Amino acid sequence: MNRSEVWLINLNPTVGAEIKKTRPAVVVSDDSMGILPLRIIVPLTEWKEHYAIAPWMTQVVPDAENGLGKTSAADAFQVRSVSCERFVRCIGKLSVPACRKSHAHWRLSSPSSYEIIRVTAGRGNPLPAVCLHQREGM
Repeated sequence: MNRSEVWLINLNPTVGAEIKKTRPAVVVSDDSMGILPLRIIVPLTEWKEHYAIAPWMTQVVPDAENGLGKTSAADAFQVRSVSCERFVRCIGKLSVPACRKSHAHWRLSSPSSYEIIRVTAGRGNPLPAVCLHQREGM
């Protein structure tokens, strides 16, 4: 369960408006982070055109490398830490990542068209947030 891999993850049981069921998600936690069997993930859901205006939703187009069967949205608003016991199977990878630090962000960049950014808290934001966005020009 390594960073940038796409896994099917059983997110049940849930509470309230948390994203439900077994679905694909991108692992965004550092491979060597922590000693507990937990990973930080960004769940994926089916892409809807109205998601284009939501800054926390990023379109992910299916390809042979990521293993997705349909155009999806990475929902950074639903980022969470989950037990490794919830991981069902690896279906692909967004890309071969290269980690670099920039400003107050950690970027997981790839030769493909996506970057995963973990933004630290600040400027009135009491909690860290994760954002997956499509790089310009790709």
